[in-house]
Amino acid sequence: MKEGFLDDAQRKTKKVGKRSLKNLELTLAYANGEPKVHDLKRVSKLSQRVYMKKGDLHPVRKSASGIAVISTSKGVMTTMDAKKAGIGGEVIFEVW
Repeated sequence: MKEGFLDDAQRKTKKVGKRSLKNLELTLAYANGEPKVHDLKRVSKLSQRVYMKKGDLHPVRKSASGIAVISTSKGVMTTMDAKKAGIGGEVIFEVW
């Protein structure tokens, strides 16, 4: 939401028998009738994890509108926030 790609994000819990299923419901942001998210690419997978050091963090597709989301020791954040904090981590996905 902070980057402007989402309008809303809500945690939902649904009871199924004795179990509780937790979901995250995301509402995409639109500008002039078009979605702000043009594409999303999953980077790290179960078979191959992708890590970046703080010096290797770079903009997504060399554009100002793209971001990468990484998991760090200080939580999940964008690459720009991680660069400011001086830490690296596992690249989860890129969105533009």
